[in-house]
Amino acid sequence: MTASSQAVPAITRKSSQALLGALARMSLESISSAIAKDDSTASRVRSGEARLTVGELCDLVDAAGLKLVASDRVCVDRRKYEALATLAAAAMSDEDTVNKLVWEGEQ
Repeated sequence: MTASSQAVPAITRKSSQALLGALARMSLESISSAIAKDDSTASRVRSGEARLTVGELCDLVDAAGLKLVASDRVCVDRRKYEALATLAAAAMSDEDTVNKLVWEGEQ
């Protein structure tokens, strides 16, 4: 078995845990509203026992405040990302810093 095929179950398990954890924090009314089903179905969805269409799953993911991203992407906390982007922009607006990055290896 290749390394990538061994990683799939772990990734799948982590994704399932994230979604089920988010669903556990949601009310049945929120879940049923997101998928346009009754509370009984919402309860089965929350426990992982109900089947959903792709559209219903996407609606549920959105209602849970989650999003799907490509597997080659890395998700980070938005505040940390924005802080790093601000620092990088400040550094790149300083001509001395840019010159050090560009010319340092060529001296």
